[in-house]
Amino acid sequence: RVIIPIFIENENLISITIEFEYTVPFEASISAVDSLTIEGSSSEEFNVVLGDIDRFEYAAGTTDEFEIVGTVTSRQGLPVSVPGDSDSSIIDIEIPAFRSLEIDVKAPLDSIQAGLSSNLVVTVLNSGNVVERASEAMISGNCPLLEYDKKISQLIYKNIASGSTLTVEIPFDVASNHPTENCNLVVETIFVWSDSSQSYSDSVKIKILEVEVEEIN
Repeated sequence: RVIIPIFIENENLISITIEFEYTVPFEASISAVDSLTIEGSSSEEFNVVLGDIDRFEYAAGTTDEFEIVGTVTSRQGLPVSVPGDSDSSIIDIEIPAFRSLEIDVKAPLDSIQAGLSSNLVVTVLNSGNVVERASEAMISGNCPLLEYDKKISQLIYKNIASGSTLTVEIPFDVASNHPTENCNLVVETIFVWSDSSQSYSDSVKIKILEVEVEEIN
């Protein structure tokens, strides 16, 4: 939500009543006073609260106008017979950057025979409202007889638009002499921004099946 402080000053010696009209940005809901009575030579302050702004619908940095118009409807409790004095103020409301990233790693099969090749399928989902690009991406695992490129070039410096995904396949080979073992592969991506950085990772478990060699007597 967005909270906008409003300050009203009555420079007259008598009290006035002001009615307000609002122009709301981004189809937001609004909570605010409709009218206000201010004593002579005094001031009042209140907050306008904007809510229900879908931050995923608008790109970061998008601006829209909020306007408040105040019109004097009575003086000293007596209604004005003609449209009273009015004043207005306009400010720009800007959508801030919101970052939300997820990574998902899947293997086509739960198990694979030693000596064969396969691919990991890696998907990066950008649920934020800014374009994202991974600065680093790497894969690691606990089975030294699995062969793969540790650096995932397919994921680095590729633009991922807001609400979009980037999916790549990472090939790996299983050595023919690999024993039966559960191998855990971890894919990690690092995103670097001007003020911070964050890593995102996911893992998948693959069972390697040893090649059975039939002994001939």
